[in-house]
Amino acid sequence: MSHELTVILVVVVGIQLAVQAPLNSGLGRTVGKLPAALISFLVGLVALFVLCLASGELGQFSTIGDASLPSLFGGFSGALFVATSTVTISRIGAGAVAAATIAGQLTCSLIIDDFGWVGVDTVPVTELRILGAVLLLAGTGLVVYRKKYATDLEGAGKAGLVSVAAVVISGALVGIQHPLNAELADHIGGLNSALMNFITGTALLTVIVVSARLGGDMKRVGEVRWYYLCGGFIGVITVLSALSAVGTIGAAGLTAAIVTGQLLSSVALDRFGAFGLEKRGVTLVRVSGVVLLIAGTFMTVS
Repeated sequence: MSHELTVILVVVVGIQLAVQAPLNSGLGRTVGKLPAALISFLVGLVALFVLCLASGELGQFSTIGDASLPSLFGGFSGALFVATSTVTISRIGAGAVAAATIAGQLTCSLIIDDFGWVGVDTVPVTELRILGAVLLLAGTGLVVYRKKYATDLEGAGKAGLVSVAAVVISGALVGIQHPLNAELADHIGGLNSALMNFITGTALLTVIVVSARLGGDMKRVGEVRWYYLCGGFIGVITVLSALSAVGTIGAAGLTAAIVTGQLLSSVALDRFGAFGLEKRGVTLVRVSGVVLLIAGTFMTVS
């Protein structure tokens, strides 16, 4: 597949990735927010198990003992991110979730690169990459800005800012997840690495839901529209697409293409109030924020 076509397809992957959180949130209106995140992971887990079984790659799990212990638990980061975005998207919108995720993920990646943590090669932080991180934070501020956040810091504003901060932190955890997944994939293969992520993520969410006694409404899952159950499939598509595309366009190109698609899609979701989201207009401020986020992305991954 050509470089240009791969980039286009990855942008499409980013577009569908932005749909995952509102789908999970829609499911959460019936079964509860955290149970919805658990169901999403269960769907992805089953899908990946079938893929691994059909491809005959499950046998590679025999070498999992050669992998480091931290690499086995990258799925915890994914689970916490899915749970956080599911809970917060109804309050701050798809665009704000996408922007805060990108800012947290890429800023964390800069730190990991500079120190060479979790097994990655050391990549010094340059002035251009620092400028990119500043643009990411500025762009996030513009995308998430709402008048009531600025004028009501004790009510809606405070809750909104706390939600944004939570997504930034969970996005940063995703920045740690990717190198852990890559390390695990070196030992047991890409499909099995993705499966292990969903296994550990599902286990964590199960413990949270059971401990908090939040699973009572999960039996109502049959009442929801079928497409609200597709969040897990979107996660699987994203993981597998990234594994196949990174060799063609590189990690930097992959990140930039996914971010571009995710931002464009999330702004559109907000504009039309898709999947029960509150409608949020496409203002000049938000468009400026998206531009800064895309510029910052290209600078940080350069």
